[in-house]
Amino acid sequence: VSGWTDRTPFGHDVSQAEADRQPALASEGANGKPAVVFDGADDVLGATVNGAGLLGSDAVSLFIVMKQDSASANNALFGWESNSHLNHLDLLFTYNDQLMYDYGNASAGGRISAPQPERWDDPGNLVEAYRAGASGRVAVAGETVFGGTFADELEVEVDGSLTLGGVGGLHFGGAVAEVLVYNRALSEAEITRVRSVLATKFDLPVSANQSPTVVLTKPATGV
Repeated sequence: VSGWTDRTPFGHDVSQAEADRQPALASEGANGKPAVVFDGADDVLGATVNGAGLLGSDAVSLFIVMKQDSASANNALFGWESNSHLNHLDLLFTYNDQLMYDYGNASAGGRISAPQPERWDDPGNLVEAYRAGASGRVAVAGETVFGGTFADELEVEVDGSLTLGGVGGLHFGGAVAEVLVYNRALSEAEITRVRSVLATKFDLPVSANQSPTVVLTKPATGV
């Protein structure tokens, strides 16, 4: 996979020119739906994106259909960084069995985190990450896993590096089937609608007590 095209008018396409760093495509990897498979070593898709068209300074709603391959010490799934830890949004899912969500300056209160849920490794998951003002939370399979308070905001009127499948030297091992980014805090009614559409599309559970039927598989050969 050399590129993933943004379906919105914003044109936030991510790509990879180096063939040996391109993820693979599982054409029916998510219950008959395509999934992009990252090797956990150096696969990554990226682009330079101005933050103002992607994120709010203190508001975002993220939905990702994904699965992590088995246990992984350092798995960075998604990020936007204009100055590394000084101005960034990063999803480190997982880092030493923790889900870490950065939004701002991590050294000055820009991180919330919690242990990964028991059903995390290997099953397909609908993962949601939100920020509304100072409050942030992460939900998995429709249930909030943790929440917390961010102490600062992003500077969004700058260019930054948007990446899927890795952040810095940390890389994601697993599959991603869908990514939705809203640069505002969605209402509960909007969240319910988006969650329902994605859960139905990929046959995913919306309760952490359910076992998913979705299986995201690696292709026999890379694409």
